[in-house]
Amino acid sequence: SYLTPVTSPKLWNDVKNYTDIAHFETAYVVKLHQAFYPTKEIKECFTFEHPNWEETSNDRYEEIEFTAEVESLVHGFAGYFHCELYDGLAVSINPPTYSEGMFSWFPIYFPLRTPVHVREGQTL
Repeated sequence: SYLTPVTSPKLWNDVKNYTDIAHFETAYVVKLHQAFYPTKEIKECFTFEHPNWEETSNDRYEEIEFTAEVESLVHGFAGYFHCELYDGLAVSINPPTYSEGMFSWFPIYFPLRTPVHVREGQTL
């Protein structure tokens, strides 16, 4: 899985309009029509292996740093996946390895409870 910061007042306000915290703790599968990306960086977050013969936990926690390339207000994160199906055969919605024709698979949006203002060169 991969993440990048995203600026999207529309998506953030759609979540905020529910007026409860639960909706800010929900991930949304969305087509990011009106989004801005304050960095070109898309960073790997988690890797999952299947089958999981060792039955290791799929609980994950990761700290990732991004450097803002422009001043912006970050409303959340866009998440993507790249799935190696078999011996070099893959499907991906990660922009650098995007599989053409994946029109029914969309990124996931993780909203922040409070948007974060970042300046050019600042670490998020």
